[in-house]
Amino acid sequence: MTDFAWSSAGAIAAAVDRGAAGAGEVIDQTLQRIAHRNPLLNAFTAVTADRARARAATKPRGPLAGVPFAVKNLIDIAGVPTLAGSKINRERPPANADATLIARLEAAGAILVGALNMGEFAYDFTGENSHDGPSRNPHDTTRMTGGSSGGSGSAVAGGLAPIALGSDTNRSIRVPASFCGIFGLKPTFGRLSRAGSFPFVASLDHLGTLARSTMDLALAYDAMTGPDPLDPACTDRLDPPIAPSVHRGSDGLRIARAGGYFRIGAGPEALTAVDNVARALGVSREVEIAEAARAREAAYVITTAEAGALHLHRLRRQARDFDPDVRDRLIAGAMVPAPWLVQAQKFRRWYRDRVLRLFDKVDAILASATPCIAPPIGQRTFVLEGQEMLLRPNIGIYHPADLVYRAAGRRRAGAARRRHADRRAGHRRSLARGRGIAHRLRSRGAWDRARSATAGIAARSNRTGCCSRRAGAASRPLCAKRQRRLRQRPTRAMGSVYCGTHRGVAPQRGLDPHRRIHGEPRIDR
Repeated sequence: MTDFAWSSAGAIAAAVDRGAAGAGEVIDQTLQRIAHRNPLLNAFTAVTADRARARAATKPRGPLAGVPFAVKNLIDIAGVPTLAGSKINRERPPANADATLIARLEAAGAILVGALNMGEFAYDFTGENSHDGPSRNPHDTTRMTGGSSGGSGSAVAGGLAPIALGSDTNRSIRVPASFCGIFGLKPTFGRLSRAGSFPFVASLDHLGTLARSTMDLALAYDAMTGPDPLDPACTDRLDPPIAPSVHRGSDGLRIARAGGYFRIGAGPEALTAVDNVARALGVSREVEIAEAARAREAAYVITTAEAGALHLHRLRRQARDFDPDVRDRLIAGAMVPAPWLVQAQKFRRWYRDRVLRLFDKVDAILASATPCIAPPIGQRTFVLEGQEMLLRPNIGIYHPADLVYRAAGRRRAGAARRRHADRRAGHRRSLARGRGIAHRLRSRGAWDRARSATAGIAARSNRTGCCSRRAGAASRPLCAKRQRRLRQRPTRAMGSVYCGTHRGVAPQRGLDPHRRIHGEPRIDR
């Protein structure tokens, strides 16, 4: 009997199609491996064994005939609660229908075997979950898988399934793929339907695939792509299959290596890996993505603000049921001033135009997905650019491309550009004197009103986290130290807002709400 543990999806489908193996045989082997290895890897939170056996008995046909797959547990599976990695969602009734991508994979012959572990509400880069425990890296079970699609990375790299679905907002597919040594695809926004998935940041969310080969990524993508009226962001465009073109390799492609920001913060292992790939592909050209660091800051503002707004009602009612790290960041997101979010979105439009210009000259850009190898489970900080930083929000620092799909802003030139440069310098001087927009908001009371909008959230948590450590926290939800920092450092946007806690925050360069770059859309005041 053939062991299909490490077979590719294409090889499994070919064996089932020609009758060399049955779908039932493949599924029985898969379920046995899950039962044997999952207690160690903790990749699965639910196994749909009965459903998988019943599906295999129908002798499915198609390009993925008999191929087992699993999905991140924020994707709806009929009859299974959609947890999204949370305790709160365990109270929800089971999903009454499969997500669109599950239905399309099964229409291609694939067989669902279960739901996978993930970081709570997808707000995580580590693969750790305070409710279900951490998913573990199959190459070294003391190390992280990366997140938030940690269970997906663990299941594929551990031989439990050849294909797994994950989600990617700010590298939640690409970080696990990097740490677990497999392939991950975050497709272009709108190419794969998100219908039937629990949201995180609607303007940045993507669903995608993890696999052990690029051909398997292509086969799964071809099965899932296409319009879907249930997802208004899904494109109406119909694409030809891409799997037949995978064997062409990189011949004829103009490939460059990302320099600047993408090399400054990377560790030696990450740099060596990129250099080895560049050497193998014969790549010598290097390009720099302008304002990449600022794009990361803008992505964090958008992420935390949208996520905080999405979960505000849950925070008010059930704050104690959140992972404390996730809760703190969501509270901070709910307090982000509107001008910061508006500026981040305007910068996003400008940045898209700048990045797309690079692709007039190149077809692909090589860059590291993570700045380091997989850290040990439980590690809280790491050294980045010579500074000790919180690990959880900073593993995925290389995601500036996540802003690119939005509409481009207009360009300005000549004297107008010079005036904008002069004005930008003036804003920096203003900030140095403590007169940034956050200072004015606070002085007018708007900052306090924004803060009071979520004032009761931390008080309703009986945990020992930030702003609830001292006696009498119910009447003083924001601790004295946090209040002092809000007063003293109103313009330090990114580090404080993203982490939402005074515990070990290493401040990052703030996003000046007034700052403009040549060609960036004008901000009306």
